[in-house]
Amino acid sequence: MMLPDLPKLKQELFEVQKAFVRDVRNQNLGVFSDCQVHPCFEGHSHSILRATGDGETHDFEIIEGLIEVKLDDDLDAVFAKLAEMGADIADKMKVQSFKTIDETMARLGRTINGKGKPWTEQFLEILSNVMIPLNDDGKLDLSGLRIVAGPEIMQQAAREMRNLEADPAKNKAFDERYQAILAQKEEEARALEANRKLVG
Repeated sequence: MMLPDLPKLKQELFEVQKAFVRDVRNQNLGVFSDCQVHPCFEGHSHSILRATGDGETHDFEIIEGLIEVKLDDDLDAVFAKLAEMGADIADKMKVQSFKTIDETMARLGRTINGKGKPWTEQFLEILSNVMIPLNDDGKLDLSGLRIVAGPEIMQQAAREMRNLEADPAKNKAFDERYQAILAQKEEEARALEANRKLVG
């Protein structure tokens, strides 16, 4: 006796499993979970176009996961393995994304050497090297800024910020430099917007 193939049911089950893995992956992407997603359904490469007008092209890289399902696995066991695969794919995507960012920033000369520098100095230097867009009200949109660092660096940052708050003079000096950088970033963003309007 031959068992029925049931291709429609198999496809529906596949779609459920795929959606589950995708959701688990997205939940484990950390800072990258906020990034916009642009599906590509064909081709072998993708392009990054920056607000400055320059860009670059990268070949696609395959990131895959693998699980082994046994005949005696119940539904809970299967979905536990799928969840593990989704988290593993997210980890691989994060590694690849950070690698691409590191390579791009090094090529653009936007890396800094933080060895021996206080975290507050590193923060201001990093801030001065990033592009910050304007929001709909024409003000700097800081909502997309994220600090991604290991636990030791974050502890150092918290410690230095507490020390700043305890020293009004140093705190004022830091805030003045911070505000000056933001003013510079706003001026740069306005110049970029004006250039776009002129080109358009």
